[in-house]
Amino acid sequence: MPSTRGIPIWKQAPFIRILFPFSMGVLVAWYLPLSSNFIGLFTFSCLVLVLCLSLLSLQIKYYYGYLQGLSLHFLVFATGLSLLFFYKAPNHTDWIGNQPFDNHFLLGKVLDAPAKRNQSYKLILQVEGKISKETKIKASGLVLVYLRSDSNAARIVAGDQLLLKPRLSSINASGNPGAFNYQRYLSYSNIYFQAYADSHEWITIRRKTDQSLRKWFSSLQESILSRIKNFINQPKEQGLAEALLIGYKADLDKNLVQAYSNTGVVHVIAISGLHLGLIYWLLNLLFYPFRRNKRARLPISLLILMGLWIFSILSGASPSVLRSAVMFSFIIIGNSSARKISVYNSLAASAFFLLCFNPCWLWDIGFQLSYVAVLSIVVFMKPIYQLMIVQNKLLDLLWQLSSVTFAAQILTTPLSIYHFHQFPVLFLLTNLVAVPLSSLILLGEVLLVSIATFQYPSQILGKIIEWMIRLMNNYIEYMNAFPFSTWNALSINLPQTVLLYLIIVSSVFYSQKRSIVMLALTLSFLLAFSAIRTISFLQAKQQEVLIVYNVPKLRAVDIGFGHRVHFIGDDSIIRDPGLKRTYLYSTRTLYRLTEEFPLPEDGLLTVGQKKVLFINQHLSTLRQNIFPSTDILILSNNPRFSLQELQRTVVFNQLVLDASNNTFTCQRWKADCAAQNIACHAVSLDGAFVMK
Repeated sequence: MPSTRGIPIWKQAPFIRILFPFSMGVLVAWYLPLSSNFIGLFTFSCLVLVLCLSLLSLQIKYYYGYLQGLSLHFLVFATGLSLLFFYKAPNHTDWIGNQPFDNHFLLGKVLDAPAKRNQSYKLILQVEGKISKETKIKASGLVLVYLRSDSNAARIVAGDQLLLKPRLSSINASGNPGAFNYQRYLSYSNIYFQAYADSHEWITIRRKTDQSLRKWFSSLQESILSRIKNFINQPKEQGLAEALLIGYKADLDKNLVQAYSNTGVVHVIAISGLHLGLIYWLLNLLFYPFRRNKRARLPISLLILMGLWIFSILSGASPSVLRSAVMFSFIIIGNSSARKISVYNSLAASAFFLLCFNPCWLWDIGFQLSYVAVLSIVVFMKPIYQLMIVQNKLLDLLWQLSSVTFAAQILTTPLSIYHFHQFPVLFLLTNLVAVPLSSLILLGEVLLVSIATFQYPSQILGKIIEWMIRLMNNYIEYMNAFPFSTWNALSINLPQTVLLYLIIVSSVFYSQKRSIVMLALTLSFLLAFSAIRTISFLQAKQQEVLIVYNVPKLRAVDIGFGHRVHFIGDDSIIRDPGLKRTYLYSTRTLYRLTEEFPLPEDGLLTVGQKKVLFINQHLSTLRQNIFPSTDILILSNNPRFSLQELQRTVVFNQLVLDASNNTFTCQRWKADCAAQNIACHAVSLDGAFVMK
């Protein structure tokens, strides 16, 4: 990595040396089932070792200094272990998953304002106890609650205390290979259960009446949303304006968000360092006349810090925003004390403190992308900018923006491909327009909210902002319409992602040192990456796979032969690209299934050496045909016949109930199969079914 005046980066930025063992401790604690006794003993031993080594004489410390450094790293590692262990809710004895809830009522506090859905309100309930016969028993945990939509549910606000009769159920992943794992995503926030309640199954015990800081921020956010809606009327433009200013995404158009994602500018919608940097610049500009007074430096720095943190909390306090807020805080503190602070140290320190607050942000995609983007800009922007000298000031400004865009893309590309399986080919053209235009829009919105009491000027400014947003939306949608705007169906696994980063890092070292060792390492990593890719393509070319997807209430089956895929399923999936993108795209990308061909709705097929029979009709119709015995039998659409009737008609080894069957049907068939020792897989209960 880069160094300054020959000093290695890890000596300029000591927090890097702390962050690495701390993160390793967090990872180990998540993936290994360690007991509290082991973690406590290990942490205590590390602490004792550090204290004992610190008491040694200076001469011994000089000769065996590496032991003290090693012991400190182990202590930091143990700290990561401990923090993650105590953060995970299942490790607490009073957690709701560790105690029965039969015939008990659940008492809890609403954490955030409920989100309106089609027929329900969605909220997160912080459990405070369980009640039975007027006896309250302590309990803890977070539950995702869905309340049937009515006037009472509409009046719930953050802080209200609810009592409900829980119908708790575990949150299950879809099981679709390569798809977004909603269960794992919620587990990082300590949410493992969900509950559904009809109107008569819950009551409000206490309304939120105090004027807490959380309430004040909630009211301020509602006031800002109200002002935006008053002066920006078109739904598309209004939704984007809300997301740009305070990160409110409930009104965003889904197709528009997909267009921004495809063209590589979704970061202008998600509140991040770009937005916080603009607020920082605006606050600096506001207080610039007072900076000449040395006595005013500290109060001004405190006011700027306060403004940045208020904006961060208003925008939802996402990891990317908090990362930027913490990093800017270090910069502001350094400037106020007239001390130059390493940007690498600021980045590592902000990551360390944020992970101390919430260790599970280590898995947050926004957290990962925001850090690699800033690091990429810091490392690569200057070398890229210096490749070309531009005399014209306007063109030079354009080249600076292009350099930043290119630089940010270098380290974010492997991570983006790993998570999203696509690369925005036109990212430079879209960023050159979207970044400056979104910055102007954000500044305009800040001014609009500030002068909203003046009706006539606010109306004019609102129309100008609405026009600018429409212009940006139209440009992004136009660029997205090009068939080559996005390189789709890219698939790399975790080892390949790590190898890509190793190739980049070793290349940077080689460009600086011109070392033969670094060149050999770069070529070795490149060879390993190419070998893994080649093997995966050869395996995909020879594969035969059956995938029964978990698409709620719908039938969806892929049969893959090499790169060809044959789809059997409901017409609604064929007609709706959104459903395909949500449920099928990631799995097909994982298995490199790129060419789609239709198959008949029902019948007997051969996949590899297995025979697969589809039944989507009554048995009376099936009996008109004669089928041989089959290995896999797939049932759809809640068959009305019984297992005994089916066995008299078809001989099979395993039964699969696709997602078009309701929960009651799946439970009944699974019970019948279990009684006769027949393998039965219900997709809606057990996740997607995959047979290679």
